Amino acid sequence: KNRPGLEALDQKRLFSDGCISSATAPMSVTVTHQGRRAKIALGSAHVAVREVVARAKAHFGLEGSFGLRTTRGRRADVPDAAAWAHTGLSNNCELELVRRAGGG
Repeated sequence: KNRPGLEALDQKRLFSDGCISSATAPMSVTVTHQGRRAKIALGSAHVAVREVVARAKAHFGLEGSFGLRTTRGRRADVPDAAAWAHTGLSNNCELELVRRAGGG
């Protein structure tokens, strides 16, 4: 019988023992839009930001031109063509889905 929280403890132990590295740990990002939140799985550090945008748009049922913007600090736009690994953003960060100017 599986006890609640046991799996999380096992993953934490494996991470601290070096069996799971930051490169193999599950990656995700939280995307907000008009007060709603969605946790989007990245799958890999090499996924393009535009793919994260597409998944977020599908989750929120949106069409048109959207992009991601950081929610902390200077609130900078995240380049769509970049691979996640090259954005400088951490795993589990929070981003805001915003409509791009002129985007239908």
